[in-house]
Order: sequence, then C-alpha cells, then structure tokens
Amino acid sequence: MPRRGENIKQLANGRWQASYRRLDGREIAKTFDRRIDAARWRREGLAAKDRGEYVDPKLGRVTVREYGERHRQAQLHHRPRTAEQVESMLRLHVYPHIGDRPMNRITRSDIQALVKLWVEQGAAPRTIRDVRCAHMGAMFRAAVKEDIIRRSPCDGVRLPEVHSRDVKTLTVEQVRALADAIDTRCHALILLGHGCGLRISEALGLTEDRVNWFASEILVDRQLSSRAPYPLVPLKNSKRCPSRAVPMPQHVHAALSRHVEAYGIGERGLMFIAPQGGVLARGGTLNKSFRAARRRTGLPDTVTFHTLRHSYATELIAQGVSETERRRAARRQRRDGPPDLRTSQRRLPQAGPPGA
Repeated sequence: MPRRGENIKQLANGRWQASYRRLDGREIAKTFDRRIDAARWRREGLAAKDRGEYVDPKLGRVTVREYGERHRQAQLHHRPRTAEQVESMLRLHVYPHIGDRPMNRITRSDIQALVKLWVEQGAAPRTIRDVRCAHMGAMFRAAVKEDIIRRSPCDGVRLPEVHSRDVKTLTVEQVRALADAIDTRCHALILLGHGCGLRISEALGLTEDRVNWFASEILVDRQLSSRAPYPLVPLKNSKRCPSRAVPMPQHVHAALSRHVEAYGIGERGLMFIAPQGGVLARGGTLNKSFRAARRRTGLPDTVTFHTLRHSYATELIAQGVSETERRRAARRQRRDGPPDLRTSQRRLPQAGPPGA
C-alpha cells in the first residue's frame, strides 16, 4: 500500500505524487522522484491559486503558431494593411523559430535570442521595435490575460537602439517648384499637402462636402484606402482623434478652385480623380508623377508626400505655434468633437503660401 500524506502520497514504484484542486474544483496531480520536490510543487500551486495567478499547464501546451493564428484572426481593430503585416511577420520571422514550441516553454532568453538573430539578419532596429516585437509582445500579453501563461517572455527583453531620424523638410520655394514641376492634375494636391498638413491618404480621400469654401476650412475625418475598391475609411489613429478641422490658406483655396474648374468632381465627390477617370489612388500614376517632379527639381529620393506634412508642421513652429499649443488644440477637438464648418474659427495660423 502506498504511504499517504496530506495530498502527497508515495506510489508503488517509489515516486511521490502531489495533488491539489484547481479553482474549478478539478484535481491536478504530478509525480516526482523526491518528496520535497512534490511538496514544493504543491505549495507553489496553492500559493498561485490564492494570489489569483494560477495557470493551467494544459492550456500552456498550445503551440506559438496555433495561438498566434487564433489571436491574429480575432483582432477587430486591425486595418487590412496591418492585418497583412502581422500575418507575414509571424509567418516569416516568428513561426520558423519558435512556432512549434508550447507557449509555456518560451522564455525571455528565447525571445532575446530571436531579437539577436533579427539584428544579425540585418533587420532595422525600428522595424524590430515597432513591428516585430510590438505585435509579438501583444500576442504574449493576450496569452497572459487568457491565463495561458503566467507572464510574458517579452518583458525585459533588450532591443537594439533606435536612432532618431533627421526629418527632411522643404522650403516654400522647394514646395512651389515641386508643385509647378508635377503633372497639372496633381498641382493642387501638392499645395494641399503642404498648406494643410494632410497625409496622402487624407488628401486623396478629400470630398467636396468636406470643404467649406466660405470659411476656408477643411474637415478631415476619413481617408482613401490603398486597397481596391478604394473605400473611404476612418483616419489613422482615429480612436484618439476621429476628426479635425484644418484652416485652408488662400493659395490652397485658389488652387483647389482652379482644380475643380479644370477636372470636375469625381465619383463619391472625390476632389482628385485619375487621368482615365475613377479614383486617383496611391501608387501607379501618382508615384510616377511625383518621382518625375522630384527629379526635375533636384530633390533627393528621401522626399515623399509625407515630407510636405513635416514641412507644414515646421511652418507652424516657425510662426510661433509651439508643440504644446498644437497638442492642446488637438485635445480640444477630441473633447468637443469636430467643429461646424459653417461657424468654426481658425485655431492655428496658416502656413504661408509658396512664394509668399
């Protein structure tokens, strides 16, 4: 007969079996060579249960690949491009290394070794921090919340240093030259990006009903998707700032007016349409026109449409608008909602017109 103790007993083969009941009432048991090890395991399990930190070992046996796919497909807030980015990142850079291992067997050392491997393979530090570790860390944090693992192995992992990038900005003269060098259909688009600080997707998604010609103001509350059939979707970071009203400088007002007179209004009221009709989307004709204009004006290849947005912010700072004031204005818009285009007043100075 086996010798019995308080939930610890010696089996016929001489090994020791410890057991205790989980929160759901079911009994869990494990065998050890030494009684002291069995007692320690039972003591730690009971303490974890009392602290509310108990994790069922069976749940943790799910592989990283299986849980990662389940977690990825359950995300509702991912935009299509983000969903594709997460899928390819896991498939190419995570699953080949730890995908077939149980979730509860992944340690911080494993994640640190994986980061080191990415560095040796030439991945950019910013990509490692903002894409790979960000999404992988979110997956393991979700597993902690689901009581699959006790703590995330990503916590405390050292990442490669990310050096701040020099932000390229354009002078007013360079913006004017770029607008004059690009295809006339995109002339107003360049001035809009610089004069109002719109992202490319926001500018391409601008519709006539969002332009208040009388108050010289634009309501930015949606953007054009980069995926066919190019729907109008919520803004990037729309949870923090679902919309904003942007003052429209006089030269942008005039350029948009001439653009509408020359090319009309497209489907769904879009202000910018492709030469063959339909939506003027990112890539294709627009990219070719921008690259050609960049070459004609002698600008470096690092200049993109987003450079116009940086230049807009620089113009505001040069006119005495501090970063604190800009953030305060953004908080007011988040609190009070989008202002009425018919009555709203300018909250920030206008960027000067090219050539002014």
